[in-house]
Amino acid sequence: MLRACALEWSGSWDEYLYLVEFAYNNSWQASISMAPYEALYGRKCRTPTCWNEVGERAIEGPELVRITTEQVKIARQKMKEAQSRQKSYADKHRKHLEFQRGDHVFLKVSPLRGVRRFGIKGKLSLRYIGPFEILERVGEVAYRLALPPQLSHIHNVFHVSSLHGYRYHPFITRGYNRSRRATYGTKGNTVRESVMAKSFRAGSHLGNGGIYAKGVSVSL
Repeated sequence: MLRACALEWSGSWDEYLYLVEFAYNNSWQASISMAPYEALYGRKCRTPTCWNEVGERAIEGPELVRITTEQVKIARQKMKEAQSRQKSYADKHRKHLEFQRGDHVFLKVSPLRGVRRFGIKGKLSLRYIGPFEILERVGEVAYRLALPPQLSHIHNVFHVSSLHGYRYHPFITRGYNRSRRATYGTKGNTVRESVMAKSFRAGSHLGNGGIYAKGVSVSL
Protein backbone atom coordinates (compact mmCIF):
# COMPACT_ATOMS: atom_id res chain seq x y z
CA MET A 1 0.00 0.00 0.00
CA LEU A 2 2.82 2.40 0.86
CA ARG A 3 4.58 1.60 -2.40
CA ALA A 4 1.44 2.34 -4.41
CA CYS A 5 0.95 5.66 -2.62
CA ALA A 6 4.60 6.62 -3.06
CA LEU A 7 4.29 6.04 -6.81
CA GLU A 8 1.04 7.99 -6.98
CA TRP A 9 2.05 10.98 -4.85
CA SER A 10 5.73 11.01 -5.76
CA GLY A 11 7.83 13.16 -3.43
CA SER A 12 4.95 14.32 -1.22
CA TRP A 13 3.74 10.87 -0.16
CA ASP A 14 4.73 11.43 3.48
CA GLU A 15 2.16 14.22 3.72
CA TYR A 16 -0.61 11.67 3.12
CA LEU A 17 0.75 8.98 5.42
CA TYR A 18 -2.07 9.45 7.93
CA LEU A 19 -4.60 8.72 5.17
CA VAL A 20 -2.80 5.50 4.31
CA GLU A 21 -2.84 4.51 7.98
CA PHE A 22 -6.56 5.25 8.21
CA ALA A 23 -7.30 3.24 5.06
CA TYR A 24 -5.27 0.28 6.28
CA ASN A 25 -6.84 0.21 9.75
CA ASN A 26 -10.33 0.25 8.26
CA SER A 27 -9.78 -2.25 5.45
CA TRP A 28 -11.11 -5.78 5.78
CA GLN A 29 -8.32 -8.29 6.53
CA ALA A 30 -8.68 -11.89 5.40
CA SER A 31 -6.56 -13.20 8.28
CA ILE A 32 -8.90 -11.95 11.03
CA SER A 33 -12.07 -11.56 8.93
CA MET A 34 -12.51 -7.96 10.05
CA ALA A 35 -10.77 -4.60 9.97
CA PRO A 36 -7.93 -3.95 12.46
CA TYR A 37 -9.90 -1.03 13.92
CA GLU A 38 -12.88 -3.29 14.61
CA ALA A 39 -10.66 -5.92 16.23
CA LEU A 40 -9.09 -3.28 18.49
CA TYR A 41 -12.16 -1.31 19.56
CA GLY A 42 -14.92 -3.88 19.14
CA ARG A 43 -16.89 -1.82 16.62
CA LYS A 44 -16.51 -0.38 13.16
CA CYS A 45 -15.02 3.04 12.73
CA ARG A 46 -17.54 5.86 12.26
CA THR A 47 -16.29 7.68 9.20
CA PRO A 48 -17.89 10.75 7.59
CA THR A 49 -19.42 8.46 4.97
CA CYS A 50 -21.60 6.71 7.57
CA TRP A 51 -22.51 9.54 9.92
CA ASN A 52 -26.03 9.66 8.52
CA GLU A 53 -26.60 5.95 9.17
CA VAL A 54 -28.89 5.06 12.06
CA GLY A 55 -29.07 2.06 14.34
CA GLU A 56 -25.63 2.30 15.98
CA ARG A 57 -25.72 2.98 19.69
CA ALA A 58 -23.08 4.07 22.14
CA ILE A 59 -21.19 1.24 23.85
CA GLU A 60 -19.73 1.97 27.25
CA GLY A 61 -18.55 0.26 30.42
CA PRO A 62 -18.81 -3.55 30.85
CA GLU A 63 -20.57 -3.96 27.52
CA LEU A 64 -17.57 -2.49 25.70
CA VAL A 65 -15.21 -4.80 27.58
CA ARG A 66 -17.33 -7.85 26.73
CA ILE A 67 -17.59 -7.02 23.03
CA THR A 68 -13.88 -6.21 22.77
CA THR A 69 -12.97 -9.51 24.45
CA GLU A 70 -15.16 -11.43 22.02
CA GLN A 71 -13.61 -9.62 19.07
CA VAL A 72 -10.11 -10.49 20.28
CA LYS A 73 -11.07 -14.17 20.58
CA ILE A 74 -12.51 -14.14 17.08
CA ALA A 75 -9.40 -12.42 15.71
CA ARG A 76 -7.10 -15.00 17.34
CA GLN A 77 -9.16 -17.88 15.97
CA LYS A 78 -9.19 -16.39 12.48
CA MET A 79 -5.42 -15.86 12.59
CA LYS A 80 -4.89 -19.52 13.55
CA GLU A 81 -7.09 -20.57 10.65
CA ALA A 82 -5.19 -18.30 8.27
CA GLN A 83 -1.83 -19.63 9.48
CA SER A 84 -3.01 -23.20 9.02
CA ARG A 85 -4.28 -22.40 5.54
CA GLN A 86 -1.04 -20.67 4.55
CA LYS A 87 0.98 -23.59 5.94
CA SER A 88 -1.00 -26.04 3.82
CA TYR A 89 -0.22 -23.96 0.73
CA ALA A 90 3.50 -23.93 1.55
CA ASP A 91 3.63 -27.66 2.33
CA LYS A 92 2.41 -28.50 -1.18
CA HIS A 93 5.67 -27.17 -2.64
CA ARG A 94 7.97 -28.18 0.21
CA LYS A 95 10.26 -31.17 -0.02
CA HIS A 96 11.52 -33.00 3.03
CA LEU A 97 15.31 -32.69 3.08
CA GLU A 98 17.56 -34.52 5.47
CA PHE A 99 21.34 -34.70 5.37
CA GLN A 100 23.94 -36.75 7.21
CA ARG A 101 27.24 -35.76 8.74
CA GLY A 102 29.90 -35.64 6.04
CA ASP A 103 27.48 -34.83 3.22
CA HIS A 104 28.24 -31.88 0.96
CA VAL A 105 25.65 -29.23 0.19
CA PHE A 106 25.34 -25.95 -1.66
CA LEU A 107 24.47 -22.83 0.35
CA LYS A 108 21.80 -20.49 -0.99
CA VAL A 109 22.77 -16.83 -1.33
CA SER A 110 19.86 -14.39 -1.54
CA PRO A 111 20.31 -11.35 -3.82
CA LEU A 112 20.05 -8.93 -0.89
CA ARG A 113 22.04 -10.72 1.77
CA GLY A 114 24.57 -11.96 -0.75
CA VAL A 115 26.02 -8.49 -1.10
CA ARG A 116 26.12 -7.74 2.60
CA ARG A 117 27.19 -11.12 3.98
CA PHE A 118 29.09 -12.89 1.21
CA GLY A 119 30.36 -10.03 -0.94
CA ILE A 120 28.62 -11.46 -4.00
CA LYS A 121 26.83 -8.98 -6.24
CA GLY A 122 25.54 -8.73 -9.76
CA LYS A 123 22.34 -9.92 -11.38
CA LEU A 124 24.13 -12.82 -13.05
CA SER A 125 25.99 -13.97 -9.96
CA LEU A 126 25.46 -17.49 -8.69
CA ARG A 127 22.65 -18.02 -6.22
CA TYR A 128 24.38 -20.99 -4.56
CA ILE A 129 27.96 -21.30 -3.34
CA GLY A 130 29.86 -24.33 -2.17
CA PRO A 131 29.76 -27.21 -1.77
CA PHE A 132 30.46 -27.25 1.97
CA GLU A 133 30.72 -30.25 4.24
CA ILE A 134 28.12 -30.79 6.96
CA LEU A 135 29.77 -31.01 10.37
CA GLU A 136 26.72 -31.79 12.47
CA ARG A 137 22.99 -31.47 12.73
CA VAL A 138 21.65 -28.74 15.00
CA GLY A 139 18.10 -29.41 16.12
CA GLU A 140 15.56 -30.74 13.66
CA VAL A 141 15.95 -28.38 10.68
CA ALA A 142 19.42 -26.80 10.90
CA TYR A 143 22.95 -27.89 10.04
CA ARG A 144 26.44 -26.67 10.85
CA LEU A 145 28.69 -26.26 7.80
CA ALA A 146 32.45 -26.21 7.41
CA LEU A 147 32.91 -22.76 5.89
CA PRO A 148 36.22 -21.55 4.40
CA PRO A 149 38.32 -18.89 6.16
CA GLN A 150 36.92 -16.20 3.84
CA LEU A 151 33.50 -16.74 5.46
CA SER A 152 34.69 -16.87 9.06
CA HIS A 153 32.52 -13.83 9.86
CA ILE A 154 29.37 -15.77 8.92
CA HIS A 155 27.54 -17.90 11.48
CA ASN A 156 27.97 -21.47 10.24
CA VAL A 157 24.53 -22.81 11.20
CA PHE A 158 21.90 -22.67 8.44
CA HIS A 159 18.28 -23.73 8.03
CA VAL A 160 17.65 -26.67 5.74
CA SER A 161 15.70 -24.43 3.36
CA SER A 162 18.97 -22.62 2.54
CA LEU A 163 20.74 -25.84 1.52
CA HIS A 164 20.74 -27.82 -1.70
CA GLY A 165 21.98 -31.39 -1.96
CA TYR A 166 25.22 -32.09 -3.82
CA ARG A 167 26.62 -35.41 -5.03
CA TYR A 168 30.23 -35.14 -4.02
CA HIS A 169 33.01 -36.07 -6.45
CA PRO A 170 36.59 -36.29 -5.07
CA PHE A 171 38.26 -34.92 -8.23
CA ILE A 172 36.27 -31.72 -8.64
CA THR A 173 35.90 -29.03 -6.03
CA ARG A 174 34.18 -25.70 -6.15
CA GLY A 175 35.64 -22.92 -4.07
CA TYR A 176 34.24 -19.68 -2.74
CA ASN A 177 35.30 -16.60 -4.68
CA ARG A 178 34.18 -13.00 -4.21
CA SER A 179 34.19 -12.42 -7.95
CA ARG A 180 31.12 -13.01 -10.07
CA ARG A 181 32.51 -16.24 -11.52
CA ALA A 182 32.98 -19.27 -9.33
CA THR A 183 36.28 -21.14 -9.55
CA TYR A 184 36.59 -24.84 -10.15
CA GLY A 185 39.65 -26.99 -9.74
CA THR A 186 40.77 -30.60 -10.07
CA LYS A 187 44.01 -31.30 -8.23
CA GLY A 188 45.17 -27.72 -8.65
CA ASN A 189 44.19 -27.35 -12.31
CA THR A 190 41.64 -24.77 -13.41
CA VAL A 191 38.40 -26.16 -14.73
CA ARG A 192 36.20 -24.19 -17.11
CA GLU A 193 32.50 -24.19 -16.28
CA SER A 194 30.95 -25.09 -19.64
CA VAL A 195 27.65 -26.82 -19.10
CA MET A 196 25.81 -27.28 -15.83
CA ALA A 197 23.24 -29.97 -15.23
CA LYS A 198 21.24 -27.70 -12.99
CA SER A 199 21.19 -23.97 -12.91
CA PHE A 200 21.00 -22.94 -9.28
CA ARG A 201 20.15 -19.39 -10.27
CA ALA A 202 16.77 -18.59 -8.73
CA GLY A 203 16.39 -22.27 -7.87
CA SER A 204 15.40 -23.35 -11.39
CA HIS A 205 16.67 -26.23 -13.49
CA LEU A 206 17.48 -25.06 -16.99
CA GLY A 207 18.89 -28.10 -18.74
CA ASN A 208 20.81 -31.35 -18.71
CA GLY A 209 24.52 -31.78 -18.91
CA GLY A 210 27.52 -31.68 -16.62
CA ILE A 211 30.76 -29.97 -15.75
CA TYR A 212 33.40 -31.06 -18.23
CA ALA A 213 37.11 -30.83 -17.54
CA LYS A 214 39.89 -32.81 -19.23
CA GLY A 215 37.63 -35.71 -20.07
CA VAL A 216 35.90 -35.78 -16.68
CA SER A 217 32.15 -35.21 -16.58
CA VAL A 218 30.37 -34.85 -13.27
CA SER A 219 26.67 -34.06 -13.02
CA LEU A 220 25.35 -32.01 -10.12
